[in-house]
Amino acid sequence: SMSVHGLALRRAITQRLRADAGVTALVAADRIYGDEPPAEPEWPFVKYLSLPVLPYESSCGRGDEATVQISAFAYGPGTDDIWAIASAIREALDDASLTLATGIDLVSIDWTSTQILREPDVDASAYHAAVQIRAITVEAT
Repeated sequence: SMSVHGLALRRAITQRLRADAGVTALVAADRIYGDEPPAEPEWPFVKYLSLPVLPYESSCGRGDEATVQISAFAYGPGTDDIWAIASAIREALDDASLTLATGIDLVSIDWTSTQILREPDVDASAYHAAVQIRAITVEAT
């Protein structure tokens, strides 16, 4: 099950992406999904994926070190569009000041990698950007 931290993080990140002018200029806000997208979403679209969460302990307190992946999907012909979306997602989230749920503080949020992949099962010119973000959250003191 998703932790309270994970849920708060997903909500805050999804809200940030839906409110970011750079991202929504390229992907409509209603195509940015915090949970599972519909069975056949309209392209381009963005979805949130939770990756492994590790325990985090420091002088700031105890919490989670979460890796999340923001996946974007767009058609070509080339990779210009998918790179533009991936870059906008990175800009929106890297070092962002996000407000999480009551009782949870965001220590840091950092972009760690972007990978562009083809989606040949969908279309010869379909692309997937996997943008990975590392976020540390702790119990508010």
